[in-house]
Amino acid sequence: MGVLIINPEPRPALGVDFTTYAAVWAEKQPHRALPRPLLSGTLFVDESGDRARELSAKYHRHSFKAADFGTTKGNEYYARMKIAPDKIEAMAEQMGTVMPAGTPTEVLTQLENINRSIGLQGFFPHFHFGPMPREEAVRNLRLFAAKCLPEVKSWPAERSFGV
Repeated sequence: MGVLIINPEPRPALGVDFTTYAAVWAEKQPHRALPRPLLSGTLFVDESGDRARELSAKYHRHSFKAADFGTTKGNEYYARMKIAPDKIEAMAEQMGTVMPAGTPTEVLTQLENINRSIGLQGFFPHFHFGPMPREEAVRNLRLFAAKCLPEVKSWPAERSFGV
């Protein structure tokens, strides 16, 4: 129970009203503490920050242009987020900067900024998205695991699921 954030864009434009979330939670779950949010989104890490942002934008662009965007079983929610064709290029470029993408140091800084602004409980990074080749996804995942994960695991976090 709680809120899952799917897009870590700048907090004022996030589309998640944390004040309303807290008020509704307090009304419906007065006996339980407000859970901290979880983040789900793409992540692209590379030794070259420029390459990471360029490929992140490329793979997002392809996804946004796909005729079946939001029709895959389990992804029906995204159909409501379909982007107008004339806005795809700008949105794809923005995704390379909004979603964590860059060198390991840059990605850690982006994740720290997101965490600082909304106080995450945890996150679900997607290392494979769009038409990204599997080899690239594995390289992305392994680099994150080697260079970022040890630092992320050291960050304090509260659990709200009673586990």
